[in-house]
Formats: sequence, C-alpha cells, structure tokens
Amino acid sequence: MNPTFFAPDWCGLAWTDFVRLPMQKTTTRTIPNGAGVYRVRVVGRNELAYIGQTGRNLNERLRGLGSGLYASDMPYNDPHTAAPKLWSYRDGEGFEFEASATESTLPKNDRMGLECWLVWRYRQEKCRSTLCNFGRLHPRYITSRNRTTGQRGRKLNPDEPDNTGGTSVAPLARQGTAESRDWMGLAWSAPLTLDKINAKSVPRGPGVYRLSNGTHGIIYIGQSLNLSSRLRTHADTDWSGLTAFAFASMPESYTETQLLEVENDLIAGYFEEFRAAPLFQFGATTPAEPASDETASG
Repeated sequence: MNPTFFAPDWCGLAWTDFVRLPMQKTTTRTIPNGAGVYRVRVVGRNELAYIGQTGRNLNERLRGLGSGLYASDMPYNDPHTAAPKLWSYRDGEGFEFEASATESTLPKNDRMGLECWLVWRYRQEKCRSTLCNFGRLHPRYITSRNRTTGQRGRKLNPDEPDNTGGTSVAPLARQGTAESRDWMGLAWSAPLTLDKINAKSVPRGPGVYRLSNGTHGIIYIGQSLNLSSRLRTHADTDWSGLTAFAFASMPESYTETQLLEVENDLIAGYFEEFRAAPLFQFGATTPAEPASDETASG
C-alpha cells in the first residue's frame, strides 16, 4: 500500500505531481510560482527526504534546490539549507529525488506552522523524521556552512565517528489542549510568571517550554539543552505584557536535534488545534529572536 504522504491530497492539500530534481524545461511548469510548501521524496523508496516552505516562489525554490544536486562539491548551506543534506545522500547512497508542491496563502508565521504540522504528520505515519529535516544529513558526512565562510562539507574519513544528532524520537500524540498540564502527552510544570527568579528555579537540563499571556494564550514554544539559562534570557525580553512560562523536562541523553523534533511536534499540535502558529513563533514581530525563514524542522 502506498504511503499517504505521497498522495495528491495529503493532509487535505492539493499537491502537484512529483517532478524529478533537478527540474527540466518539460517539467518546470508543473510547480507553481506562488508561496507554499513542498515535499521531496527519494526515488524508489517509501520515504520523504525533506519538507519545506517558501514565501516567495515555489518554482524558483525547487529549481535552486535541484541545481546543485549533481555538483562535484557539496553545496553551501545558503540559500537552501536542505541542499547540502540532500547532496550527501546523493553522493553517499546514489539517491535521486523528486519534488511536489502546493500553494498556500497563509501569512508567514502560519505557513511555517503548516510546515511543522506536515513534518509531524509524516513523523506520525513513518514513526521517524524525514532524512534531512532538523539539520540531519548522511551520517558519514559533515555539512557545508554558509557561502561567506568558504567552508564546504565533505565525506568523513574512515577514522572519524558518524555525524548524527541521534535517532528520531517518537512523535508526540495529540492530547489535552495547548495550556493543559498533559498537553501532547508531556508532563508540564505549573505556569509561573516569567522572571529571572522563577527561571533560576528551573532545572538546567534539556527540555521544552511554552510562553503564554492572558490575551493570546500560548505565544511561543521553544527548546533548550539548558532550560534555566534559556528562560533567564527570555526574562530580559519585553513580551508585550505579563508573561508566564511552563516547561517539560526531557531525558538528559537528548541531543539538540531530538529537542527540535519535540519542539516541532508541539508547534504542530498547536497548529492542529488553532490552525495557526503561536503569535511570536516565526514572524517578524517575534521579540525572542530575529525573524527567520527556518522552522524548528530546518
């Protein structure tokens, strides 16, 4: 049976046919020119390699993604963070890729929430993440940095250990509501006012957190290898009103990549409940950090 994540109506969206990357003149018209989300699959395998979004031009984005796949050197991390990751599997395993897209009129913050939701839905069906979201790439490669550094990725030497962010953690299941103590099956703390005194009382280990206020409910979801430190930093930020936080600790063994998976699933759970991302999650008005085109899933 074919997986649902290849279907033309996956998750209730109208997806284009899959086209081979890099796109040819005969196939480029298949991909629309508007903003939206896209999925990249491995030819001949029942899995997706990457799920992404763009606010500019899907056709241009996928042409750019495919342009460096067969280059002799690994592409830089910009302008497309997935390019070096896909290249690593093409070079290391001989994988070939196809892409499909769907347009979206959602504003940036919510479109990026939609991407997180699609990644979560894939994780639920496949019981693991895509090959190249969350910064993952072939375990025998290291990734390129941005073009300005001049540092390209490469294959690891035989005596170098695998480059891995750890195996995919199990996807979270929908449970409770966004501000409940059992939301998404995690054990959340009681909410506390966001200030440095309360943040200092939080464990220093890995975990996830949610910020909220009385007007908008949950306004931001995050993760950190050091919860106390991250929340102390947030306590210095003006969140436009009295803000509370709650947290859920994760196992000490969790890597940053695994925490990003949990964060993604929480954003997705919020999106499923409200059909929007938290107010300050990705938008240009986010007080917590600069606006970015990257989601938790990369």
